[in-house]
Amino acid sequence: MKNYEGKKIWIVGASEGLGKGLAIALAQKGAILTLSARNEQALEKLRKELPNSKRHKVSALDVSSREQVESTYKKIGPVDAMLFAAGVYKPMTLETVDKEYAELIIDVNLKGAIYVTEAMMDSVLQSKCKALWYIASVAGYYGLPQSYAYGTSKAALINYVETLRLELYKSDVEVKLINPGFVKTRLTEQNEFDMPGLLSVDQAVEHIINGLSKSCFEIHFPKQLSVPMKIIQLLPYPIRTWILSKFKPQ
Repeated sequence: MKNYEGKKIWIVGASEGLGKGLAIALAQKGAILTLSARNEQALEKLRKELPNSKRHKVSALDVSSREQVESTYKKIGPVDAMLFAAGVYKPMTLETVDKEYAELIIDVNLKGAIYVTEAMMDSVLQSKCKALWYIASVAGYYGLPQSYAYGTSKAALINYVETLRLELYKSDVEVKLINPGFVKTRLTEQNEFDMPGLLSVDQAVEHIINGLSKSCFEIHFPKQLSVPMKIIQLLPYPIRTWILSKFKPQ
């Protein structure tokens, strides 16, 4: 999508991080936004800071609840595009698994995307919604140390979005997969390891906005991280495992 003026866009996960940054960027380009996340107070604060704030809406939502997702979409009505930016994260290993939080990661990062898409399905199949954009992660390319549950959720989300692309390939609905590397947010502040190619939210938003204007399916960045990861993905499992094991905390 190149022209955002007057386009109605539903941003799921807009209260902070990339969702918030993209809300600001899209509003500056003339989009009319519906902002969703669990924190209604943060959403309302963001709405008031956006250009032409009165034409934007806030609709608080817990994406892990199918019922809430369905009722929210019925309330906001058809949109021209949907951006799924909701996500939770906690670094975990087999020794440090938080079972309840691992379940929450799957519920929000994966099931949330499915619930949102299913709620919109009639509009999508009738091409009333012209674009579906999903933020996954390069952490979903393959198994990584400390990525228990989170990597799983993002790998499944990548597969899900790839499936959507195939199902909608002959339609005029644009499907895009966004795979960022490390972005400096509240989530990555939990990491106690070096994060190569760490970007600010503004830098990541610039990559995404540029990618949304192009015909590519996948937007991945920064290239100095994502391209080597793609190369590793092509390697046989024994070699890949040996390389990735070097990054496992001792």
